[in-house]
Amino acid sequence: MNKEIEQVAQDLYRNYKSAFDLVFKYAMSFDNDETSSISNKIDELIANQANIKPFHGNKTYRRFQPVYLVSNLDILKSHGLVAPDGDLENNWVFLFEFNIRKNKVNFDCKVGDGDQATRKKLYDIYKKYPDVFSKKQLNKELSPQWHLVFQREILSKDEIANYLSDENSEKILTERFNKLIKNDIQNIVSCIKSEIEKP
Repeated sequence: MNKEIEQVAQDLYRNYKSAFDLVFKYAMSFDNDETSSISNKIDELIANQANIKPFHGNKTYRRFQPVYLVSNLDILKSHGLVAPDGDLENNWVFLFEFNIRKNKVNFDCKVGDGDQATRKKLYDIYKKYPDVFSKKQLNKELSPQWHLVFQREILSKDEIANYLSDENSEKILTERFNKLIKNDIQNIVSCIKSEIEKP
């Protein structure tokens, strides 16, 4: 059955190649125009924010790290949250990312990939603050690689679909970004700060 479908698909493509290529070209660009514009705007917002710095990103994820973590690397090391010879340039345990899809844009805070003992220490810190982080996620066993602890919707599916045509879209995205940084990220950083700066 699969061989027959494969043959029919190949025949159709061979006979109508230019039509298929045209559809693929414009369908893909339609799907990507909105998300590309959103990604570019988020890149700009991250770059212009003084208390965060860009981190490794890709087509789907735009990431950053709070400057507080970078500025307090030695304290993080003394609490076993960063390896003694480590840095934050390639440290994925503290993971702050915008997940940009054509049907959603969410901000996710995760306990990222890395040394399991370090991940557990960070997760234990987050678990002390159920009013800041997701109670549902904090009640789960720490996953072995990526563990979501906080999520905030930034743009809905409808807002993404209308992003290029709605003149208020950039303003909405900017306002939600700024609110996230001012409130949620500040709260998350405060949780870490209160634990590592204890006498």
